[in-house]
Amino acid sequence: MHRETLELQKKVLGMEHTDTLASMNNLALALSNQDKFVEAEEMYRATLPLQKKVLGTEHIDSLKTMSNLAITLTKQGKYEQAEDLHRETLALKETVLGKEHPETLKSMNNLVGTLSNQRKYEQAELMHREALVLKEKILGKEHPETLDSLSWIAYLSHQQHQYKDALALYEKAYTGFVESLGPNHPKTRTCLALYNSVQQALDEQAAASESYVVVDEPRHPGSERNTKYR
Repeated sequence: MHRETLELQKKVLGMEHTDTLASMNNLALALSNQDKFVEAEEMYRATLPLQKKVLGTEHIDSLKTMSNLAITLTKQGKYEQAEDLHRETLALKETVLGKEHPETLKSMNNLVGTLSNQRKYEQAELMHREALVLKEKILGKEHPETLDSLSWIAYLSHQQHQYKDALALYEKAYTGFVESLGPNHPKTRTCLALYNSVQQALDEQAAASESYVVVDEPRHPGSERNTKYR
């Protein structure tokens, strides 16, 4: 249906009409939702220059297409390209919409995801901590999106083997999810599973430490101290 509509709009309205551009974007989104990422990327790349020409680079529709294209690149594992485009989009949204706008926060989340995919955990954590402060201010500490950022910071701490920090953050996020979404919500259950995973890692770490202790061997007076490990 999107394809049929688009062809008619091209014929009747022309390539640069805003309705035609909206249909191109809708088709790209439909392709992406079916995991047809190569075709979606091609459609987004065809749409974006036209939007920039007709609407301007700083128009919200252009910025959304940039975000969607970057997400599609991420889905294909083109992380460096996606990161560059996410950073460009974020900078534009901060200028046009401000740091506290929901669309800006979405771009921060998208960039963090791409950084995490490249295992740039420290950069991702810093970005999420910045987003968390903004979300707490705008949405409140108990809002699910705020808790999402909290659980992400926990995850990034986990990936950096900072298990105690991760455990405390997961516990805080889990409590918030239970109160705001209920105990059976997928986000709540996922957070609990991750909490249990960190707890298991801490238990294994403690067990390994207990099995690696220095024990004095019986020794002759005056001899060098001998030790063994078990």
